[in-house]
Amino acid sequence: MRIRYPKTDENHKLVSRVMKDVYGAVYEFGAWYADIQGVRVVAIDTSKHGGSMLDWLLIIDREVFFIEIKMPGKEKTLTEGEKYFLRQSEANKAIISSEQGFIDLLQRVISE
Repeated sequence: MRIRYPKTDENHKLVSRVMKDVYGAVYEFGAWYADIQGVRVVAIDTSKHGGSMLDWLLIIDREVFFIEIKMPGKEKTLTEGEKYFLRQSEANKAIISSEQGFIDLLQRVISE
């Protein structure tokens, strides 16, 4: 049986757009790489994994974040797998619904 990957929603591209257009990131070997204010940031699209995996894995210096992308106003419409991950994981995680929300998260973590 052939593996079927979930469809990637158009809004998932907001991370790659911000990484490229705002921070000048380059896409190499399956991930976006940027240097933001002297801090190395790597963003990996994990949306194809489905299940309980959130949409993006974000590495900021030595911190790891799992990011779920939702349409504005739909932040609470999570799948059962996403809810499970958010409840069970002690990792850093965030639900983002806009490019500005992603920029704000990056700036907050970088300036800590």
